[in-house]
Amino acid sequence: MTDNHDRPEPDSQASAAEVEADIARTREELGQTVDALTDKLNVKAQARSTTRQVTNRAGQQVHAARARGAHAFAQLADRATDDQGQLKPAIPAAAAALAVTVIAVALWRRRAS
Repeated sequence: MTDNHDRPEPDSQASAAEVEADIARTREELGQTVDALTDKLNVKAQARSTTRQVTNRAGQQVHAARARGAHAFAQLADRATDDQGQLKPAIPAAAAALAVTVIAVALWRRRAS
């Protein structure tokens, strides 16, 4: 909205062109003020704008998370494989040990119940 309330009125000696120019400026300012008020009171437009902003932010966060996940996966794959791309021998052994541990804990809990 415009805040040009202290603009002086044309004096009594002003020409018709100056008065018409002042009227045109006043109409323009009034139009801008009405547009600003209309935008503030348009709940649907504000909701659409907010939805658009949230959607854009969420999309950016998803993109960033995917990039971080891909980078982490690449690092993990690099650490788990040797120079030829084969799994390092410790990886299957660790997976088997983890599986045995999970099964043992599950059986132990079942017997304890």
